[in-house]
Amino acid sequence: DIRIRRNGNATESALFADAELRLSDRLTAAAGARYYKTKLDYDRIIGVADPGTAIPYATSDSGTTPKVSLRYAVDPALSVYVLASRGYRFGGISNVGFGTLAFPYKTDSLWNYEGGVRWTPSKNASLDVSVFRIDWKDVQLATLANDPVSGLDFLVTGNIGKARSQGLE
Repeated sequence: DIRIRRNGNATESALFADAELRLSDRLTAAAGARYYKTKLDYDRIIGVADPGTAIPYATSDSGTTPKVSLRYAVDPALSVYVLASRGYRFGGISNVGFGTLAFPYKTDSLWNYEGGVRWTPSKNASLDVSVFRIDWKDVQLATLANDPVSGLDFLVTGNIGKARSQGLE
């Protein structure tokens, strides 16, 4: 008889700020940031016929995700813009099954760079075209793993390194 108990508590606090400045009749600059602080406390008990021993884990993370942009109005119906921004996803714990320990995965982050054009010929129609590049660090990837003890499948998340995405949208 395998007994398992999981306790976890994840919290996130954040503070946001955004500002926009009109540099001329046609040029607007914007800047913003988000400060975040995350915390994860977790324990897991696995026992065979007895309660077992708690396996604790705790982690915290904090940082800032900035965003800056410039927008230029060529005329009332046509504008162009450039933007750079940073994003992230909070890390966590993967439960790998009854027979093995849980393991943590890190917060991942990315930088997004884009530029584009917006054409609005009428109030009922618009066309947006943008080019982008995303540089991603500590990418989180989830996959199924089978636990040989129980025969059950578990969703396991881990970090796989870096990735880049670029294209036209």
